[in-house]
Amino acid sequence: MSKLSAVQETYKKNALALIAASPATAQTLASTYQQHFSTNMAGARAKYASLTGLVNAELDQTVETTIDAVDAVMDDLNTLMRYISLTIPKMEDGGNWGVSIQLEAIKAMQDAQDKLTKGAEEVSKYASSRADVLEKCKFPSQTVSVTSSDGTSNTTEKGDAKETRKTTETKETTTSLSPVEASYRQAAVVACDVLYYGKAKGLFQLCLSSYLNAMDFCDKNAEKIEKPKGSTGSGPSSMY
Repeated sequence: MSKLSAVQETYKKNALALIAASPATAQTLASTYQQHFSTNMAGARAKYASLTGLVNAELDQTVETTIDAVDAVMDDLNTLMRYISLTIPKMEDGGNWGVSIQLEAIKAMQDAQDKLTKGAEEVSKYASSRADVLEKCKFPSQTVSVTSSDGTSNTTEKGDAKETRKTTETKETTTSLSPVEASYRQAAVVACDVLYYGKAKGLFQLCLSSYLNAMDFCDKNAEKIEKPKGSTGSGPSSMY
């Protein structure tokens, strides 16, 4: 018996619980996707073009929700991979036959995690990217410094003494833009929002697909994963 049999049993229970709850979890993910991504890119562009404030609160929430969904799915994939890893049997003479299902499952989940991680890193750049666009699209300003001086002169027996007082005043004026210039600047902000809406949408789709694929694979191959060499073969986790 493996020294980690108790650990394996714990991960087995956790993994089977995830698989049992996967229909409800998948439905929740699908509902969340529909709530935040019910429109296409053209619809998003029209919606964001009508915003008047400096903040796109709706897209902020969409990005946060997407990253949270990725985090939750990554946790579930980790639980499945730990369980599957502990079912790989002991290496024997002639190779470790019968473990292709485990290796295939782990490889697929690792690939999915890599894609999800890269996608989350990209989508998380939204706030800084939008801030950069807003900074570049600020109305141009001109700073004017005005210096004034007042002088007084007094004559005494020892000579002339002159006292001069200077004050400096700085004024900043904002140059207004023409309607055409303002339109292009607004379009740049909208383009940034639409770009990250599309990135978040694609990432959420990948997140949902990765979750469904992993759960479906484990459900359909549950017996082969738990007993890769059949009921008469080496027991799970005997690799330890």
